[in-house]
Amino acid sequence: MGKGANNFSGNKDPLILVNGQPMTDVSSIPTSEIKLIWVISKGSETAQYGLRGTNGVILIDLK
Repeated sequence: MGKGANNFSGNKDPLILVNGQPMTDVSSIPTSEIKLIWVISKGSETAQYGLRGTNGVILIDLK
């Protein structure tokens, strides 16, 4: 599967992890609390996240 491809659930959204925990809505996180955002889109790097990372991974670390 290539970048941006559907996974089995049909979802095209990236996997979002906040402090290592999956989240679907990050709009409630105040920007002042964000320490780091890392976007992973390369297939070889998203592979460790399995099918959930098929469409990319966004890692957010809070202060």
